[in-house]
Amino acid sequence: MNRDPDTPSLRRHAWSVVLAVILLILFKDRSLISNPRFSAEEGNFFYMRAATGFPVLGLHWLDVGYLDLVPVTAAVAAAYCFPIEVAPLVTSLVALLVHLMPALIIAF
Repeated sequence: MNRDPDTPSLRRHAWSVVLAVILLILFKDRSLISNPRFSAEEGNFFYMRAATGFPVLGLHWLDVGYLDLVPVTAAVAAAYCFPIEVAPLVTSLVALLVHLMPALIIAF
């Protein structure tokens, strides 16, 4: 049996695992896509600072003693690249991508 990782059947199985993980995440919380919202400090701190200041200032904000690179970068991208109506969806999709990382690492 061919165990080359580039065979189409193994890639198909890997993508089916990733799709199953996406479906499980969306089954757990459908509002992640259907009714996105800012959660916790994402809107109060990260998005507000990114939207009212300079993007570089938003990226270097150390509020809790360490750099929250993923939520801060998502908030800056949402504030400067998208209108406010879709900004919660952008940050929710970044959160979905972060949740998918273990499945992507295992599958590929």
